[in-house]
Amino acid sequence: NTWIDDDFYEIVNNPYLGHWSFVWNSFRYDSWWFRGPEHLPQDVYYRPLQNTWLAVNYWLFGLHPAGWHISQILLHALGVVLVFRMAQLITRNAVTALVAAALFGVVAAHVEPIVWISSIPEPLAATFMFASFCAYAGRMRLESPAAPLACVFYACALLSHESAVLFVLIIGAYAYLFESPREDGHDPAPRPLRTRLGITGVRMLPFLALCAAYMGARVFILGVRGAFG
Repeated sequence: NTWIDDDFYEIVNNPYLGHWSFVWNSFRYDSWWFRGPEHLPQDVYYRPLQNTWLAVNYWLFGLHPAGWHISQILLHALGVVLVFRMAQLITRNAVTALVAAALFGVVAAHVEPIVWISSIPEPLAATFMFASFCAYAGRMRLESPAAPLACVFYACALLSHESAVLFVLIIGAYAYLFESPREDGHDPAPRPLRTRLGITGVRMLPFLALCAAYMGARVFILGVRGAFG
């Protein structure tokens, strides 16, 4: 495959792509700032890690699209491995995890974000969310409600695609269903609903704080209308 549609605007005809300032300014401005730096914001997207990915690929492959496509396929392969690990952590069953990963790897809905280079924000954010979940669900019992590494991965997901804000609900569902029902494996009595909700809220708190910080950055960079547009 070659370049199509937005690939030309974001990559091929982007005069800033080969400069280090492209990455730096992508953290300061919206994702399409390079279309008109004198009139900002240019859009309602704040995805600095998307532009970082584009810059790294440009430094590695130049304007040869084959390398870009290969890197995106490898990212998807990493996502498949992480899906296997997530399913394994939830079900404790390797066969079930293998089936889940295989279905995720070949489902037709993933064709566009894997084949179209400009769709990199979706698989990039998904991979970071998968890694965050694995770090959270596979963490050792710590005093902190969430492993720091899980929060780092989640912050990267937020900086890749805005849909990552919903990941907080996945953490909440996991905490409620798998971490709060009972005191330990030897206590058959379930915890009261209020206690379960309290534990779930504590587990979600670090991720909610990251969401709040991300939304604050969006408002600061895009304005109120842009941040919620």
